[in-house]
Amino acid sequence: MEKQAITQAIASRQAGGIIGIVVDRPAKVRKDFKSENIRKRSRYALQLASYARRAPVKDAVTSGERESPQTPLWVSSVEKINGLTFWKHANGTEYLALPVFGERVKSDWTENGEVVSVETIASKLLASETAKRQSKAEAESKGQTLFNAIKLENISSIS
Repeated sequence: MEKQAITQAIASRQAGGIIGIVVDRPAKVRKDFKSENIRKRSRYALQLASYARRAPVKDAVTSGERESPQTPLWVSSVEKINGLTFWKHANGTEYLALPVFGERVKSDWTENGEVVSVETIASKLLASETAKRQSKAEAESKGQTLFNAIKLENISSIS
């Protein structure tokens, strides 16, 4: 999805509000399975808020438990449009960077266009695709909040 379409879809939303984003991308597969058409479709609830302003982060910075958040080193430029933060990688890939709301990300997997369970394709996936994610409580205990940087090209819809 293009940056302009994303900002238009979110333009009327209030800061701090929740948006739904559907991401459809190729799965990260092992070398032997690169030719197979395995895709992951995920539905995220993201909050229109700055990472640094989320309570666990803000409180940890204020109390001295952690330093202020910094932009990741791989980000070559940052663009803010209507309260949204877009990151650009040196290779030109652009990302929408937003905190995750809640913990649940619903994902569906397809192989050659047919819905499959992750268990049936797990042996074809890289470990990062099935790794246990940090929980909201674990993140908050470290003065962090769950966060995602989503490639713009993989965003299929916003609600």
